[in-house]
Amino acid sequence: MSQARRQEKKQREELRQAMQELDAIRCELDAAYRSFDAVTDPDALGACIFEIGALRARYSLALRQLRAKLL
Repeated sequence: MSQARRQEKKQREELRQAMQELDAIRCELDAAYRSFDAVTDPDALGACIFEIGALRARYSLALRQLRAKLL
């Protein structure tokens, strides 16, 4: 296999992994929103809000990294 083909294969694998990471974070974020909608305890609400904020930051970072790989 040529060097160019190996490099192309590596790039496709990195993109696939990055997209899987985005999908996993999106699923976690959906679950956090469902938890937020279901809880009534103020402490649990605070935890949900914190988790949602953290997941949104992770999603933004993963998206920026994916965009950088595409350019």
